[in-house]
Amino acid sequence: MNVRNHLLMKNANIVIHHGESTFPTTPALGTMAMVDGVLYVYSTINGLDTWTPLTNRTLHATHIQSVANTTWTINHGLGTKDLIFFVYDDTDTRNEPSDITFTSVNTLTLSFSSAITGRAIVFAAVDEIGITISNMFDKTGNDIIFKGNLIPDSDSTWSIGNTTSKLKELYVSANSIHVGDTLFSGSNITMAAGSTISADAIGTTGNVTVGGDLTVNGAMTTVSSTNLEISDNVIIVNQGEVGSGVTAGSAGIRVDRGGLTDAMLLFDETTDAWKAGEEGSEINLSFEGHGHAVSDVSGLQAALDAATHELPIWVEKANADDGYVLSNGDNIACNTTGGAFAVILPSNPQPNWSVRIVDAYGHFNTANLTVQRAGTGENIMGAIDNLILDVDNYSTTLTYLNASRGWILT
Repeated sequence: MNVRNHLLMKNANIVIHHGESTFPTTPALGTMAMVDGVLYVYSTINGLDTWTPLTNRTLHATHIQSVANTTWTINHGLGTKDLIFFVYDDTDTRNEPSDITFTSVNTLTLSFSSAITGRAIVFAAVDEIGITISNMFDKTGNDIIFKGNLIPDSDSTWSIGNTTSKLKELYVSANSIHVGDTLFSGSNITMAAGSTISADAIGTTGNVTVGGDLTVNGAMTTVSSTNLEISDNVIIVNQGEVGSGVTAGSAGIRVDRGGLTDAMLLFDETTDAWKAGEEGSEINLSFEGHGHAVSDVSGLQAALDAATHELPIWVEKANADDGYVLSNGDNIACNTTGGAFAVILPSNPQPNWSVRIVDAYGHFNTANLTVQRAGTGENIMGAIDNLILDVDNYSTTLTYLNASRGWILT
């Protein structure tokens, strides 16, 4: 051993073990061992005897050339062209290649003057502690490009970045993923005001709650709910119309009737009226043609009666019409100037049937009008007598009340 400087050894021996996969079992202080590519020394630290690493783990790869060849292609996967390598033939004699080609940061090609077999040890010439699974990444400058999954050695232990040191705008903490101002936490997504979500399609099997306005710009919106509840008291169709009236000609509601023709409720712009009915056969909204009886609509009969009373249709009768049988709702303007005559009340009247009679010519006192009971014998004012009208200009309405009172003056 040649020592070119001072070598001071105090109470220690140097014993070097190399190529070990485990540490010596009974080392003395000062013993050195190369284990898995790292040089250790057995020394005392803070009163404790322990193995202490003197070097970092090296990035290296081993290539076995079992077929003799003048060209060795070595796929080392170290991610760099800054390499140190040694080549040994089958007799453990070092060989120097005649040419070296760095095909890529992960591949090295060596050329020899003659075909040989053997092995090559390739080291990455780096200072930092390397990543042992070097076949899983490429390293270019400060960038590390992973070739596979990045999996921690234990579950729920490590974070990616934090609130002050982020990967660009991304970091992961606990159960949350932060991307810029957007937070993915559990089942919730929190976004900054004015943010948007863009996707070809969005599906969910749970509930969706929209805190603000919902605007749908597609050509069709389909709601498959069993019940559709709307709190607003007005539903707007044909929203956004810019013309004078409904440009499409009509707007309204369609009812899907399955195998039957759909039903429609429409506002028809051409007739300026509401229409309803089967599609293509809609008619203006009225009771005509819809199969409704007057009694189907509460209050309609009274409204119609009131309208009839307000706008009566009067029919003149004279002595030539003696014995005229009245009908429910008749309005009779009587002319007795040619002589007295009689009219007969309707048979089998129903409650609230009525007839109106007026002395149109002021002649009842000279020539009376007799209102006779019908052949079915209903009373007049509870009596079985006919009614004689003998006061000029007199008018009255007779309304059927019931079987006891019969026709009453109203």
